[in-house]
Amino acid sequence: MINKKLYIGINFIKMRDKILEKINESPGLTLTELAEEFLKSKASITFHLKKLEKEDLIKKYIVRDNKKYIRLHPTKKGKDRYLELKRYKITENKK
Repeated sequence: MINKKLYIGINFIKMRDKILEKINESPGLTLTELAEEFLKSKASITFHLKKLEKEDLIKKYIVRDNKKYIRLHPTKKGKDRYLELKRYKITENKK
């Protein structure tokens, strides 16, 4: 039998990896754009963004004219993690 908490944890990590990939591929995305891309609620995406920001993988930049308008960019650590994910996918696909 599969441990439900472990299963949920793995799915959360996969979702964060997908979000991080998207931010690396399109720096400057907004929360709304990510929610639309992944067909998830803004609350769900915000949950993952907080974790990514806490891990120093992304940085939020507030647009000067509108403080509610936030652009998301990868940090150096986030870019490195993205490259690791890409390498892992290439390796997995060769097996």
